[in-house]
Amino acid sequence: MKKLKKITHDSPANQIARMFKFTSVRVMLKACLFLTIGLSTGCSWSHAYQPDIQQGNIVSQSMITQIKPGMTRDQVENILGQPILSNPFNENHLAYVYTFQHNGGGIARKNIDVYLSHGKVSHTNISEGKIKIPAAS
Repeated sequence: MKKLKKITHDSPANQIARMFKFTSVRVMLKACLFLTIGLSTGCSWSHAYQPDIQQGNIVSQSMITQIKPGMTRDQVENILGQPILSNPFNENHLAYVYTFQHNGGGIARKNIDVYLSHGKVSHTNISEGKIKIPAAS
């Protein structure tokens, strides 16, 4: 007896199923490739977000203008807060320091020095400037 060859016809449903199966494998391989590359490079190729950093006493111009000669230490501290720096050897000097760094850039610095004489404000000194950050090597 002669054996008959089995003729198989792929239905359109089977063809579509095979196409999607092949496509999903390709998509998975691409996703794994991009994930591997992304995790191995870290954030070195992208500029990650760096938050603004404020440190010290946040002192506004309106707060500074309230400080008048003849005010007591307590009155100054009620307006500006506790000084960030205190000198145990000189109680007649209140030092307020504020630094601000925007998005990992340069650092702006503001110093407010309040000088007391006999427990009362004699004068103030305000200085502002930028702190340069050395480039990373």
